[in-house]
Amino acid sequence: MAIPKKPPPNPVHNSPPARLAKFLVDSVASIPYVLKQIPHLPKLKLLKYTGFFLCTSGMVFLFTGPFRQYRYRKHVNDAEILYSRANIRDSSSMTGTEKPYSDKHMSYDFKEEIDNRAKSENS
Repeated sequence: MAIPKKPPPNPVHNSPPARLAKFLVDSVASIPYVLKQIPHLPKLKLLKYTGFFLCTSGMVFLFTGPFRQYRYRKHVNDAEILYSRANIRDSSSMTGTEKPYSDKHMSYDFKEEIDNRAKSENS
């Protein structure tokens, strides 16, 4: 009787990208099982999961919504303080975007412009 040959080894798929892909596939595949188990959870565990979900979604909302506006507003207030300390303008506005306009700009006279063009063409 001959000695059996060992089968060739399978390639090892243990690289970090392969492990990440396997984890993601397994996670997505387990969603239906987890959803079926929700009605059978003990009340305290269900309360903990619900609280965790609400806190997490609240934090995501805070950091993507109002918190971004708070940071922006903080920078605008800092700029307003710098402007007031340097006496660049006398304004009580906290926007930092006002700009003085001349009377010509605010009341543009189209008739006057047409007359000026007609004079320049005739000359």
